Amino acid sequence: MTKLPVQHIWTVICSRSSIDTDTNNVSLFNLIEKFTLTVPKEQVEKAKQQGARGIVFPVEFEIVTRYRREDKTKSDAFDSRLRMLNPKGEETLSNEQKIAMKEGIDNLRVRNQISGLPVDENGVYWVVIETKPVNDANYIEVYRLPLEVVVNVK
Repeated sequence: MTKLPVQHIWTVICSRSSIDTDTNNVSLFNLIEKFTLTVPKEQVEKAKQQGARGIVFPVEFEIVTRYRREDKTKSDAFDSRLRMLNPKGEETLSNEQKIAMKEGIDNLRVRNQISGLPVDENGVYWVVIETKPVNDANYIEVYRLPLEVVVNVK
């Protein structure tokens, strides 16, 4: 296995983020640890009748990850994958990205904007961040972040 040229520093879930054009600093707004969602009973029944695995809630949020590298004298590339797992460990969401860091850059933020949360049960969902060198076949988990989801049926 090839050594990854970057180190995962942190990952957070927030309602939105913004990067200041003057300072290149990121601002994170409303960090999220828990979603409490309400759904009409009729919608749950309809989803069951249609054989749906769950419901996609129309919530917008971001998952922001920061990477850093020591050697910025050359360009580097790596693959990053974000996955969301339900309380049973089943994947409900996945996003893969090829990332390139140009020479002179030692800090990188990846902002994943999500506009729908697939939920099939209450409990702790996991946001899993995985990386790999471009030519490797297998991803390696570098971080796991819990997200509590409570669905109220009314």
